[in-house]
Amino acid sequence: MKLHRGLWRYGWAPVLLNLILSIGMLVSLYYVGSNFLHSWLPSFPEGLWGYFLKTVAILAGIVVIVGVAIAIWFLLGAILCGFFYTKLARQTELLIGTPESTLREVPIVYEILYALRTVLMMLFVNLLLLLTHLVPVVGSTVGFAASCYFSFFFLGWEYLDYPLALRAKSYSEKKRFVKANRFHTLGLGASVMCFTFIPVLGAVLLTTSVVGSVLLHQRLRPA
Repeated sequence: MKLHRGLWRYGWAPVLLNLILSIGMLVSLYYVGSNFLHSWLPSFPEGLWGYFLKTVAILAGIVVIVGVAIAIWFLLGAILCGFFYTKLARQTELLIGTPESTLREVPIVYEILYALRTVLMMLFVNLLLLLTHLVPVVGSTVGFAASCYFSFFFLGWEYLDYPLALRAKSYSEKKRFVKANRFHTLGLGASVMCFTFIPVLGAVLLTTSVVGSVLLHQRLRPA
């Protein structure tokens, strides 16, 4: 995007929107998290068992609060920024030599419905994984690791959907592609997740990640 400054025609708006959403999310996380620890956290009995229950409750609360915040942020970001992201992905495809005849227009309704579907899947999986925190010793570790895995995978899939949707790929074709390139999908999703929590600069990196997803897809897709 530094070399092709015309791409910022579609990049400045989502940067601004992501900046506003990120600030709102961080403020909300701080406010809700503080209230959870000071007001909403129930009392527990003294002793080892009480300490264990309190630890499980805190970890489960953090997972739920962070998961819901990210889901809301992601959904709002996809709805508000999806139009610009698709235009940015399209222009990137044209710059790297993709024939315009092979690309289609992606309806805004599709972007909203796809984002909603991704968010619901993330919430459903993470809510199920809360049950793992009830398992002594290893439950919280396993639950956290599994939550990260699925969240990274879904986020990576969402960003790779931009070049895939431009080619009118079906759901089954997209699923085969991301599964065949599972580790690249996870890496992209992990990057997106980390960028979410970087103040100011993260808003820029989330937008440039759309360009990165196009370049990644170009490198991974069959000839």
